[in-house]
Amino acid sequence: MKLSIALLTPLLVTGQEIALGTGARLIQPRHSGNGCPSGSTNITMSASGDWITITHSKFRTYIGPSYPPAEKTKNCQVQLPISAPSAEHFPQGVKGVQYTLAGTEYEGYYSQLDEGVTAIHYSTYYSNQMDTYTATTIARFDGGETWRAPGRSYNESRMIPLSSLAYTYCARPGATAATFYANERVAMNSSNPQAYGVSFAGEAVDLLYTRRIRVLWRACTP
Repeated sequence: MKLSIALLTPLLVTGQEIALGTGARLIQPRHSGNGCPSGSTNITMSASGDWITITHSKFRTYIGPSYPPAEKTKNCQVQLPISAPSAEHFPQGVKGVQYTLAGTEYEGYYSQLDEGVTAIHYSTYYSNQMDTYTATTIARFDGGETWRAPGRSYNESRMIPLSSLAYTYCARPGATAATFYANERVAMNSSNPQAYGVSFAGEAVDLLYTRRIRVLWRACTP
């Protein structure tokens, strides 16, 4: 099994960057796509504001001679409007905040990835405030002996280099900082027409396909 790494870099943050997100809220996040049918996706933000967690119970991809070609690629686009913390959450002297999405953690389960099958996870981020900004993290899984049925779970991290991060406009306390869009796409391909690949997601906690998005905050002056 080979695992490729794209945009992987150590993530260095200060205590203030983490504290500044406390009290931030998601405002009616939305999702759409063939990987996240209605009722199958849950989106939450941590109390500290430094993680957004997206769980899917029906994000499933398949490849193999008995599956239609449409099953080998699935996607889900998530709309993430974030409200800045209220003034009582700000450290003394802070008048406004900016934030950015800094990377992805993936957790899921492949019940089968035969030799010759490759599964690639693409996470793409962009914002309504930054027309030219797009960041993508990629995780690749190559099938083989360790992924044969009944398969195995995985937990991988991909971070955007600090030099590539772009922050939102400065938001006052309680204001909507910006809307980020996070698109998740999983694509399977195979060099062996008889091989199978199955990414399964279900209602059980250990079968959810989970994506955690790292959020960084910094102080600014509106």
